[in-house]
Amino acid sequence: MRKVSKLNLRLIILVTVLLLNCKSEKKADNYISELKLAENISDFTSRMTEKDTVRITANMTMEYWVRIDELILTQKK
Repeated sequence: MRKVSKLNLRLIILVTVLLLNCKSEKKADNYISELKLAENISDFTSRMTEKDTVRITANMTMEYWVRIDELILTQKK
């Protein structure tokens, strides 16, 4: 009888912890960047904000050699 009560106690604690740790999904506001990369290519880093990210991908695949390089630029103050 004692083992059953310990098992019930453990199950109750486990369920309580799981319910307390569940987080509701908050929808983030969509950010629309004002960075126009085609117009400001020469000084885009000075016009970037902290929310902007520029991702540059280069596919350098040749016959049997596969390589893809990726460069991610972010602004930090």
